[in-house]
Amino acid sequence: MAGEQARRIDQVKDILIKVAKYFAHGILYSVVIALFTPVWVFLFFGLSFVGALLGILIAFVLLYILIGLANSVVTSLLWFPVRHGWRVYLGQGLALGLSLFFVEFVPLLLLADPLRSLSPSDQSTAGIVITVIYAFIAGLLGKAIGAHWAAPRVRAKLELGRLQAPPLPEPEVHNPEERECPRCHGKRLVVQKDQSAYCIDCRKGIHPNFWTARPA
Repeated sequence: MAGEQARRIDQVKDILIKVAKYFAHGILYSVVIALFTPVWVFLFFGLSFVGALLGILIAFVLLYILIGLANSVVTSLLWFPVRHGWRVYLGQGLALGLSLFFVEFVPLLLLADPLRSLSPSDQSTAGIVITVIYAFIAGLLGKAIGAHWAAPRVRAKLELGRLQAPPLPEPEVHNPEERECPRCHGKRLVVQKDQSAYCIDCRKGIHPNFWTARPA
């Protein structure tokens, strides 16, 4: 029971860490985009003035490259290395930019009128809630899209992770003296003749000198 409880606590911790990283991904992505925005605005006006329609087209290509670059930077920082190159950034930028447009921007447009009808305090509360939700969504989409352009070795590991092997059968408990695991205090142990053991609950070996509990 103790080992199972410890395993559940570890699972909850892993979930909370992942949620926090998705949220951090969305926030950092927004910060990087904010830093890139003045550069793009300058390029947009410069290119549109020089090249008219062609300049505007080039400016929007650069916009998607900057979006992909921002996501690559954040993904490499929080999750795994991502391949480099303007084609990689352009692909990521198109995928992420269009995804965020339909998932975040369009619903926000539909909610614009109801939000404007709220009181100032309710608008502030709604703004905070939307920011948190949108940051999480951006992180979720950013990581998923970044995985398609992950470094070759990382992508191979991600693919292997999706093809999970069936769990190995648990060994039979052999603990005649009712010893306890020094880590999780579980008693589902496989004790060998030399008093070394394997804990089935925390899936780790135990050196004979590590015992913290003795049989009664």
